[in-house]
Amino acid sequence: MKKILIFLMSLLVLLGCESNSINDNKSKIKLKEKEVTKEMVKLKAIIKTSKGEININLFPEVAPITISNFVNLATRGYYDGLNFHRVIEDFMIQGGCPFGTGTGGPGYQFEDECSAEVNFEAPGKLAMANAGPGTNGSQFFITHVPTMWLQGKHTIFGEVVSEEDQKIVNLIQQGDLIETIKIEGDYFNYNYIDLKKNIFEEVINNNEKNVYIFNSYQNKKEAEKYITSPLFSKKPLFLTLNEFKEILFAKNSVLLREEKEVLMFYEALTVKDKEILKVDNYYDIIDVAANFLNFYKELNEYQVKKIKNLEEWQKEKYKIFEKIKLQYTDLLIKKGYTSPFLNNDISNINLGYFVNNARFHFMNILSFTPLEKLILIKLNKTNEINIHIDIAKKDYNEKELKIKNFTLQKELKSNVKIYEVGEPFLEIINVLEAINKNNIKYDIFDANFENNNYSKILSDDMLEIDTPIKLTDSKIYLIINSLYRLLNTSEYKNNLIVLNLNEILKLIQYKVFNKYFNINLIDIKYIENLINQDYKYFNKSIDSDFKESKEKFVQILKEIEKILKFKNLKDYVKYLENINLELLKDNSFEDEISKYFEALSEIVVIEDMNIVTSWTNYFKKGKISEGLFRLVLKYLRFKKIKKVKEEKSSNKICDIKMVTNKKYENLILMNITEGVFPSKFKPSFLLTESQRVNLGLKSYEMGKIEEKYHFFKSIYNSDNIIIFTTKNESNNIEISSFVEELSLKYKIEIVKPQITQEHYKEIIDNIFIKKDYPVIFDNEKDQLLFELADFKNETLHISAYDHKILKECYYKFYLKKIARLEEKTNEIEYKIDKRLFGIIIHNILEIIGKQMKNRLLDNNFYISNSEIKKVLNETLMKIDLKLPTTFQKYYDEILFPIVVEAVEKFYLELNKIMNNEKISDVLIEKSKTLSLIKDRINVELSGRIDLVIETMSNHHLFDYKSGSGHFSQLDFYSILFYGESNLSKKYIYNIMDKKFQKRKANEKELTREILTEDLLTFIKSKNYSKTDKFSICKRCEFFDICGGYIDEKSN
Repeated sequence: MKKILIFLMSLLVLLGCESNSINDNKSKIKLKEKEVTKEMVKLKAIIKTSKGEININLFPEVAPITISNFVNLATRGYYDGLNFHRVIEDFMIQGGCPFGTGTGGPGYQFEDECSAEVNFEAPGKLAMANAGPGTNGSQFFITHVPTMWLQGKHTIFGEVVSEEDQKIVNLIQQGDLIETIKIEGDYFNYNYIDLKKNIFEEVINNNEKNVYIFNSYQNKKEAEKYITSPLFSKKPLFLTLNEFKEILFAKNSVLLREEKEVLMFYEALTVKDKEILKVDNYYDIIDVAANFLNFYKELNEYQVKKIKNLEEWQKEKYKIFEKIKLQYTDLLIKKGYTSPFLNNDISNINLGYFVNNARFHFMNILSFTPLEKLILIKLNKTNEINIHIDIAKKDYNEKELKIKNFTLQKELKSNVKIYEVGEPFLEIINVLEAINKNNIKYDIFDANFENNNYSKILSDDMLEIDTPIKLTDSKIYLIINSLYRLLNTSEYKNNLIVLNLNEILKLIQYKVFNKYFNINLIDIKYIENLINQDYKYFNKSIDSDFKESKEKFVQILKEIEKILKFKNLKDYVKYLENINLELLKDNSFEDEISKYFEALSEIVVIEDMNIVTSWTNYFKKGKISEGLFRLVLKYLRFKKIKKVKEEKSSNKICDIKMVTNKKYENLILMNITEGVFPSKFKPSFLLTESQRVNLGLKSYEMGKIEEKYHFFKSIYNSDNIIIFTTKNESNNIEISSFVEELSLKYKIEIVKPQITQEHYKEIIDNIFIKKDYPVIFDNEKDQLLFELADFKNETLHISAYDHKILKECYYKFYLKKIARLEEKTNEIEYKIDKRLFGIIIHNILEIIGKQMKNRLLDNNFYISNSEIKKVLNETLMKIDLKLPTTFQKYYDEILFPIVVEAVEKFYLELNKIMNNEKISDVLIEKSKTLSLIKDRINVELSGRIDLVIETMSNHHLFDYKSGSGHFSQLDFYSILFYGESNLSKKYIYNIMDKKFQKRKANEKELTREILTEDLLTFIKSKNYSKTDKFSICKRCEFFDICGGYIDEKSN
């Protein structure tokens, strides 16, 4: 059935209209009647004035942009209440200025559409007023007489229908009112389909002249199932709207896409542009380029040429973008390429791909952009246009070709259940419960599918999750990405490449990595040993007894050294073509290898396309190889691959975007929560929401209406529906307004599901806890027994540090000293930690102590600053691979100068302590063992003291600390070396404070008697008991193993 459509261009062309004038001519010529063709009567304007109505036939095929602008302004009520501000007798009447002065306009301007198809040889022509070429806005005029001198200077876009209309034109005087302008016309075929019907069944047939165009790929694929013609017969064509436009605008110039567009954008930037945009390399521009390209694609789609009335901060950005746009456009043309926002011009339409007299069927497209409207207008001149939409006619704006509202149906015949949960995870649990309980097949759609938290914990036999499988899921990508990670984290130390041990530690957790590089458990232990020795980087200069293990990582280092020499993409492709794919073949995928080579072929083409002048302009000096590798990974990352078909659940969960227009029998909708569906408002780039509305761009409210349509459409088009929504006030999560409207309209109660938060314990118990598993531990039964076999040769060796642990907790002592459990390092901290700093300090003071020994024996305590610096630099050079480059400036300028100053001050203070006592001996890093107890087991003390200075009357013991220390350690050394703690003088030197520490008043002295008692109590105990002090438990590295002490009284 022929329906009315006023093709409305929300032409957001933008810069202001200037004053308009038309040359006077007073010669009077009789009105000539001209035959009006069928194509020129489809649109009509009725201008209601204070003198009567003027009926105008509009010419959309002649001047589509002008018509769309005029219709848009008229339907918005822009002209209502304006006047004819300029009337010249025997010439014309002019109106459309919002100020009534001839100086105003809609805030934008657009180009002329002068055509030889129509002319000024008869009176009654409706044309655009302007102030020169390309200055059209809102002002128009209607002629009294023929005015051929205006031909080619003003766009004619209509003419009066009859003599009666011309009479009204001739009656108009300056100041007369334009009350309204109404648009009427018969343009496209509209087919409104009941929401409860299947649009595919209603519309699709086998006629080969039909071209069906859909809003999504999913609807296109679903619709193809409704074709029943024989296998080799001609069939109708099925396209998405985007595919349709690509075919229409096909040109000889190559259309750049995605990464190639961004590369061209970067190529177009000047040095000044990069400074303004704060761009240092190619990857700094990714987001800016995306904003730029999307911005101008949208402006082109909505036919916006210029933007006015911006805020100052917006003007600045817009000005930069406009400049870059010119540079980008010129570069595209120069290199023979095009971009969607340049190519998608109505004049570029080419119907050669389609059969003659093709009939175009637009299937349930809720809103057309102005560019798409122009396409429909042009196609309608030669082809049949059909718009099929399953929405009430009153809810669709035929003039603007878009949905304007969505009215709920009076009755709901579907069976709907709405469940409210307290948190999103409960939704998937209840979905599984519904599937198991009802034993029927469901179509399940999740509004928050991209952020789901269940895809990694559910197996396909429980519920198939329709996540796209990409090359990133393959072993091939894992290895290539591993090489990139090693390259990206590699550094230069002393002009040699070193690998980041933290990155190696992460990579050896992957079986694929270990298999590819032949790494075994011994090799993994080798890396862990290096880390335990405080190494931060790997290089072939490291000495090691694990020669075979070391060589494997040297080979990996050589691979990175090879890759670092790559200067272009061809080098990379050649290298990647020759990786060992036999080791990486994954039988769970059908085509990962073919897709891999497909991606490589696309990568190598980039350099052949002459887009990039030189990669040195794209990446920092020394970072070209890394930058190119990252570009390679981007191409690999988006390649989709197929999984080998296997046994899966009959129920599949998909993104809600995958919902089609078909009828569903059993449907589950998840995460229908406010801010998810309907989606949360997101500010757009550059423009405010009100500016977008004024320019005719798609608004948030329009998007919300479309979401509402899709939600209720799925409800009306299904037999049985379960809806899950979340409400959690503490997390500011609210029920979807769509759900609330559904509930109120059809009196559907929102209820709690079968499984709620109260069932969490039961769920966890079913998963993790076996029957009769003890919940409360018995402190006696659960202790480790003390056994003589725990001690080699029935001897316990105790250091000062061991004694400290023993005093804290016997259980901890067993795990650390006897079982020798070590806390596994999962990640290296790239800083000089307390342990490494302590080692550096002790190494420096040991070397300097040996150098100072003879001086001290002569009571000479002087050491120069330069001597200390020399020892420091030599020490740091030896442990270069243990020193992180992070915070290097802080270490060089602050930390290490403190060390130098502290060492210098130590010897100055030592001079005061000795107080001219004659030094008889200096012992540096002196070690000793002492048999203390012979009982159930033997106990031997052992230790190594930093510095001992012997005089004729005293023993002086010194301990170096990077922070504060405990004198009990020196008490232990005094017992070890001299038999009792009170037989020596003890000193702790704090490097960071650059002073000697005093024993605290509450710090008790460790005597031989106390030490012996501590050790006897331990060796006579029955088990390794746990401490009952929570302060010790909470900071213990073994807490996750032992679980701490259980207070049986309080449980």
